[in-house]
Amino acid sequence: MYKQLSQAGRFSEKRSARYLKSLARALSYCHERDVIHRDVKPENLLIGVEGEIKLADFGWAIRSDVPIRSPLCGTLDYLAPEMVSGSEHGPGVDIWALGVVAFEFMAGFPPFEAKSFEDTYHSILSGHVSYPSHFSAGVKDFVGRILRQAPQERLSLAEILQHDWIVANSDNAAEVRNNLLDSTVNLESLRA
Repeated sequence: MYKQLSQAGRFSEKRSARYLKSLARALSYCHERDVIHRDVKPENLLIGVEGEIKLADFGWAIRSDVPIRSPLCGTLDYLAPEMVSGSEHGPGVDIWALGVVAFEFMAGFPPFEAKSFEDTYHSILSGHVSYPSHFSAGVKDFVGRILRQAPQERLSLAEILQHDWIVANSDNAAEVRNNLLDSTVNLESLRA
């Protein structure tokens, strides 16, 4: 994913929504099994054959059976405020990271990126997000309802999947599969 994003600069709303829907499903699968990834970022997202997101690098993953307080782990730009401040944290850290990734997909950079570690740290704790002018109202609502300081105020993964912006912009799996099949058929006709 990181390579795709680097080459594109940023993704369209439709492409972003499709990826984010798939990421929310992947995180739901993990969370239903009491696993918190804790390092969701473009470098740890793989794109499957049908355009679905696959989570990679579970090096920081932990079980969520009990509230967790641990030293900072993961990549600073994607860390939730509760992790940055050293507070107990749970699955909400992955939801926060999904919000950061959503912003980055459509802006080309993460929302709390700063010149120094300390500035990024303070930016995350402030929670202030400046949206690029090309962001639609739907994108701002979607990202804004995820990047909330209090984990219990963030959209749940089920709410993310049902958010109006996701529903309006994400392609259904059949359409993606048909596009891939059309591409395969076109390639095979070229070989003949």
